[in-house]
Amino acid sequence: MQERVPVQYLRIDMLRIAERRRIYEAKIDAVQHYATNQELCRTQSLVSYFGESDATPCGVCDICLKKNPAA
Repeated sequence: MQERVPVQYLRIDMLRIAERRRIYEAKIDAVQHYATNQELCRTQSLVSYFGESDATPCGVCDICLKKNPAA
């Protein structure tokens, strides 16, 4: 148990809070984009999220199967 800090000594870094919020919202947007994407292979989408761009279509995700139903 720790003693509660008096209000006059609280320091809240609003810039840090704003930056953390921006990062959190960017992550939420990325998940939403991944879930609603209907064009890009799921593997390619994940790989690009992590900063790479050399993935080939996987051929087995819902997007790839929709593009090539004979597979």
